[in-house]
Amino acid sequence: LKSRKRVALHIGAHKTGSSSLQASLLGLDLPSHRYVSYAKDGNESGPFISAFTDDPMRTRPDRYRGFSRDQIVRQRSNILRYYDESLKSSNAHTFIFSGEAISKLPVSSLKQIKDFFEARDCDIEIFIYMRPLQDVVPSIFQQVLTAPPSSWANNLKLYLFPRLVDLAQRFLPGYPAVAENLLQVFPRSAIHFLPFTKAAFPQGDVVLDFVKRIDLQTYQSSSAVRVNEACSVLATKLLWLEGLSSSWTNKDVNFAVRRKMVDHLKSEFNSSSPGMVFGATVMT
Repeated sequence: LKSRKRVALHIGAHKTGSSSLQASLLGLDLPSHRYVSYAKDGNESGPFISAFTDDPMRTRPDRYRGFSRDQIVRQRSNILRYYDESLKSSNAHTFIFSGEAISKLPVSSLKQIKDFFEARDCDIEIFIYMRPLQDVVPSIFQQVLTAPPSSWANNLKLYLFPRLVDLAQRFLPGYPAVAENLLQVFPRSAIHFLPFTKAAFPQGDVVLDFVKRIDLQTYQSSSAVRVNEACSVLATKLLWLEGLSSSWTNKDVNFAVRRKMVDHLKSEFNSSSPGMVFGATVMT
């Protein structure tokens, strides 16, 4: 009998190091484990939303691209074909998918995901890291402060708080609802609800914690990539003061300049310990 494959589906949640995990595992293709990614950056949130939805025209990523219904249907078909071929073309026993927005999908979409993989002789394991809300909000604040989009308003005060509200609505995890949806579709034994606690991770790294849980024993800690690292208190204060005292006319140019400044402040002023903002430890 042909052995069943294992799908390790990492679904965030938001603000729990998902970007670092995706950047670290992107391109992984070993005899035992394969990281599957239709998206170039390794984040399968968009592809999963596009592929496993009841009404393709309501998917946020595709609407933002301005896709027509035919384009969306074709995109969905391409994604599903890519996943199918990725599973068939490798003898690996574990296939890894990661996308933090998958945790927000409704029950109907979760059922489609389950049916898709079970039809291909795959057993699904769900991995979701859960972070205390008092840590999520400061992390969102730093994300807004350090990496605003080039379309921001001409000063930080006009931009910051509407953007904070928008991201809070999208990123605050709503763990009870997420858990309820998952348990309606998957058996409890297949869902790993994991506390996002840096002190409990190997070397304080969520990437190393995850690869240990999926039995990826050959993974080297030096391969881990850190993305969206937190700023120290001093770096955060400097960015805040600079933002309040500045205005911009050429948004694209100043976005590039500010990006360089953020990187410099992180390098010069970050200590070995996490930053503290609003009295909560910050880890992005």
